[in-house]
Amino acid sequence: MKVLKSLLIKLSPFSSKRFFSLFCLLIGSTLAINSQASETSLLAQLKIDQGHGEFSQKKYFKFLSKPIVSTGEFSVKPQAILWHTQTPVFSQVLISEGTIYRRLGLNEPYQLMLADTAFSRVLTAVFAGDISEQDWGINQVVKQRCVELTPKNHQLQQAFNQIKICLLAQNQRAITLFNQQGNKTEIVMTMLADDVPPLALKAMELTAAV
Repeated sequence: MKVLKSLLIKLSPFSSKRFFSLFCLLIGSTLAINSQASETSLLAQLKIDQGHGEFSQKKYFKFLSKPIVSTGEFSVKPQAILWHTQTPVFSQVLISEGTIYRRLGLNEPYQLMLADTAFSRVLTAVFAGDISEQDWGINQVVKQRCVELTPKNHQLQQAFNQIKICLLAQNQRAITLFNQQGNKTEIVMTMLADDVPPLALKAMELTAAV
């Protein structure tokens, strides 16, 4: 700063103003570029192309004094996500190409829950970080390493007010879903590996046979 100040003194008043304006312009441009790069980097870090991990989930309802807690594992690969709840009860939810299946036991067949491309894209955004401006209004809070998502689809707006996804660490994220009734769900996902375990792969392949 002292060097800049002495340089401005040596310049004529007209030149000083021009130099200061140019300096501010350059600094402003640099900050804008850095901010844009940070936002792009944040979205890129949220996306999971393939991997396996564990999650903990808390569902808060206005009529309950304590949240409903569940834990389990998840697996992600291109065009498929397996959400395996292990406690307090077993369930597997399989999201694949616009359809959502569920089963309540390993020896049970999957049952079709929903064939809705828009809703499956919501779950894909939440669980795999595949976020598209086509589906969401996106507000990035870069300093907190968070993305706030507002659904554009009218049907989804009736289900969710907002979804907030924050990076807690390179391999961990926190997700909060807010619904129209004032309830919320908090999920912490931790990546453990870049590959998908054989049993999860087998479960994800069952879609074709359903």
